[in-house]
Amino acid sequence: MVLSKVAPSPPDLCRFTTSGNIFENEIAELEQGVIQLNGIIVGNF
Repeated sequence: MVLSKVAPSPPDLCRFTTSGNIFENEIAELEQGVIQLNGIIVGNF
């Protein structure tokens, strides 16, 4: 899971929301951002 490289401590993510569904959406958005960021970094190199 890509997210684990960015946020090794899950408890930190729990601060963002208390709802399970919203929590899953947050993770999905974070993963999308990481993937896009990785694409930009790879593109620059």
